[in-house]
Amino acid sequence: MTTNFSNEEKEFLKKAKRVFENIPKSVIPPDANKNNEVEVEILPLRDAIKKYNTINVGFDFDKGMSLIIHGDMYIEGNINEEWFSKQRDKYDNKYIENILISGNLYVSGNILDSDSSNSIFLKVKGNVYADFILSEDGIIEVEGDTITKYGIYGEYNDGYIKTIGVLKTSYLIVNDHEMDIRSDREFVYIEGGYGIDKSDVQVGLSEDERTGWGWNYFDNSYRFFKQEVWNEDDEFNVDKFLDLIKIGINPFVELE
Repeated sequence: MTTNFSNEEKEFLKKAKRVFENIPKSVIPPDANKNNEVEVEILPLRDAIKKYNTINVGFDFDKGMSLIIHGDMYIEGNINEEWFSKQRDKYDNKYIENILISGNLYVSGNILDSDSSNSIFLKVKGNVYADFILSEDGIIEVEGDTITKYGIYGEYNDGYIKTIGVLKTSYLIVNDHEMDIRSDREFVYIEGGYGIDKSDVQVGLSEDERTGWGWNYFDNSYRFFKQEVWNEDDEFNVDKFLDLIKIGINPFVELE
């Protein structure tokens, strides 16, 4: 019941409701370039790093190649390892290890990095627009702005996601991952991830959310979540959390 929450905790729940209610219908601009009329280069990793400052994947320098896409890219669906594999097939080069996009990246779907066997290495010189981003063992670098409809989830400490420009998102979920904890849009920050026991998931308020510093967590933070976000072992499930949002349900408890 709401009487179990302090005034500060009630302010958090009011904020969580505002964040949910203000999720945009779409983040892809109406004037987004969807033509995909681009020029491409395929260069050895070392040459691409010297010429374009592409991501240093740290392995496979003898055979590895970089795919350089000059211009904007529009993707219908998800960017993931399967999408990367299709680029290798498209350009008939199985040694492509990373991709650089010189313009903006518009994704009508998600950007899904994964574990070490399926990691993606992606650098975008312009802005990135997507529904949701999962960053795990690969590397995602954005020199412009990153704008997501739902949020960004960083899992484990092998990879990272970095945005040099403005970050606009609704939910930031972090489990021991290197990533920005800031947003120009009002957002909720969650310390948690797949397999994290409900007693260890944390939410709170920040002294300065624009910089992401000074977080003060609430005791027993699981109290703020709806029961549907936990799996059968009482662990946080990011998919269940997002599924609630997508069907129009605030994943946090609402005040009466």
